[in-house]
Amino acid sequence: EDGSHIITGNTGTVGPGFVNMALMKVSADGMLTWFRGFGSQDGSTAATAMDIDFNENVHVSGWTDAAGAGSRDMYYAELDSDGEMIADATIGSTGFETSNGMVYYSAFGENVVLAGKSDSYDTSGEGLEQPFMVWMPVSDMLLFGEAMTFGEDFVEGELFGVDIPLPMDFPGIAAAGLAISDGNTDTYRY
Repeated sequence: EDGSHIITGNTGTVGPGFVNMALMKVSADGMLTWFRGFGSQDGSTAATAMDIDFNENVHVSGWTDAAGAGSRDMYYAELDSDGEMIADATIGSTGFETSNGMVYYSAFGENVVLAGKSDSYDTSGEGLEQPFMVWMPVSDMLLFGEAMTFGEDFVEGELFGVDIPLPMDFPGIAAAGLAISDGNTDTYRY
């Protein structure tokens, strides 16, 4: 409301790890209000997407290899408008998951949808990366429903963006990415 901006990315200079999720708030006149780095000495944590809710809480997604069930898991964090951590969670299985896109929506309670890729749920048994999407309520940070992969018609793929189509009273999710089949790469939408 005050015209400031929240910016996310990655840093090696603020926070405990070699790569840390970075967040900064810049005032409307371009002055740095605060700068935070979040991570772990046990590995890397990176931010790839962000959204802000109606209470000005910041929702960030990305990946971490410092915690979770696999070699790299999706990472989600909620922070207040001062950059203080409210809660965080990892989402994934024994393999590799990462989030490239995320959206917060409140049409049916406070929820986030994360979209990216995973090799944990590949049904071919070859460990190929598949488009991967999860959605969960913000209140309990638990996976809601099923994690979805979309590898039926192609060999590998990845989702890069996700959004809630308007009007918001119609439940639905739209995502876009790429699909690889027979050596060809095509855009993919869901």
